[in-house]
Amino acid sequence: MADASQVEWRPWLALRMVHGVGPVVYQSLLHAFGTPAAVFEASPHALECAGVRSELAQAICRFDGWRAADEQIERLVRSDATLVTWNDPFYPVNLRQIHDPPPFLFVHGKLEARDAAAVAVVGSRQVSAYGLRVAREISE
Repeated sequence: MADASQVEWRPWLALRMVHGVGPVVYQSLLHAFGTPAAVFEASPHALECAGVRSELAQAICRFDGWRAADEQIERLVRSDATLVTWNDPFYPVNLRQIHDPPPFLFVHGKLEARDAAAVAVVGSRQVSAYGLRVAREISE
């Protein structure tokens, strides 16, 4: 992880790996602390004051999955992809408007201004034949 931006990706990926931190909790923590790195630096008491259950606050403070976050970063780098985080100016404006926006996106290539009108299809890694057919129809 030589690149400075890749070092910054580590807490973004790690926070999502904490059991119990989904998109809603993640956004709540971002609003309270600003960055995932600040979340990991917070005390259990500070996390609880931000509205996190005691058990989850403890899980965040005891998180030990840093190696898994590093492995995810290595996979990103090998696939020539990047992580676009909620705090990144390239995070799609329209995506910020949905109810539970993802805290980050895996991007292969570059997001450009013309992508503002882009459509994404998100689904299962183990798609059914029906799901694949419907996704193709919708995307056409």
